[in-house]
Amino acid sequence: MDITHRQGRYYLTKHKTEISYYKEMAELLLKKASPLMEIFRENSMMPYHAFLQADAKTSGKRYHILSALPLQTLNSSLLEDILNQNQINKEDAQKIKAYIDKKSAQIQQILSHDMITEEFPILSKEEFSRFPIALPLSDIFYEENIYYTWEMYKQHLESTLNYEKTHQNYCIKQNQQSAFRNIQIRIHEKKWVLVSKNRTPAIHFLIRHPKMRNAFENMIIPIVEF
Repeated sequence: MDITHRQGRYYLTKHKTEISYYKEMAELLLKKASPLMEIFRENSMMPYHAFLQADAKTSGKRYHILSALPLQTLNSSLLEDILNQNQINKEDAQKIKAYIDKKSAQIQQILSHDMITEEFPILSKEEFSRFPIALPLSDIFYEENIYYTWEMYKQHLESTLNYEKTHQNYCIKQNQQSAFRNIQIRIHEKKWVLVSKNRTPAIHFLIRHPKMRNAFENMIIPIVEF
């Protein structure tokens, strides 16, 4: 069965040989893409984290297009409430807390020498009920979705707005329409673009190729994701 959405095309089948064929084609496309970008999956978490840590020390403006609120603005008390609400076990909770602490330190390091602009949607209660927001944990390839309640989302939004007021070099661009619900794009001006799929299985595409990078730097948002 064929389904077409504007320029996107979907083919639905349960036939095993067809599924195997399309999986093989997808792998071949990724292999051809490799010279143009670096691809990070869970098995390459260590070099991926090393890249993020090293890049925080380098100069250049950053622009982030996010599908959820930024983690560095999430205070420890609210994080604890979110983890408890989602019944996250102690081991996973410690892993998530350690990651957010590290992420926050990297952001602070960048802000000490350069500008970060973060664009994200501001959801109404109706939009939130239709498209619940989860913590963006793709950097640690976390497999479960950890969701906010509406009240928790509002609290995190408030702390994010306050973060902008108290941190020099940090700028928020509010977007009333959600461009992406499962994708975030991080741009280090004139150096690279990182495209990340947030939900399981997480994957990150690091693009340094000048023409591809420029295309992302100059693209117009919003693009509505179907």
